[in-house]
Amino acid sequence: MVVWFDMNNVICDFYKVEDVYARLDNGDNSVYLEASVIPKGIALMNTYKEEGYKIGIITRLSKKLRSEKIDIETYINKYNWVIHNGINVDVFKLIPYEDNKWEYRESDDDIIVDDDERVWREWGNSNIVRIVKEDNM
Repeated sequence: MVVWFDMNNVICDFYKVEDVYARLDNGDNSVYLEASVIPKGIALMNTYKEEGYKIGIITRLSKKLRSEKIDIETYINKYNWVIHNGINVDVFKLIPYEDNKWEYRESDDDIIVDDDERVWREWGNSNIVRIVKEDNM
């Protein structure tokens, strides 16, 4: 069983990076390297880890711009963000934006920690930790 953490707005304060949307729209995904951690999200991750759960990150590729080059850069930058911030996970999955996260579960018992209502509706079981965006973790 894996406890899956979304990155953006759960453990990574990505949306507070200056000009984040304009930069992404121009193919600049170095914004991932500039984001700070969200302490409450990291604390929750560490709690699950201390309780013996396998920890995973499941995050998406670019919504608007897709190419092999951008996908590779996005993977590298998101993964480097995890490493740079000293976050130790068992599994790191970067999936196409349009794919459903629940299709990447390792078992039906997996837990998702996410801020996206679409993911909550589609996860398919009650193993959901809802992160509310206004929470300002």
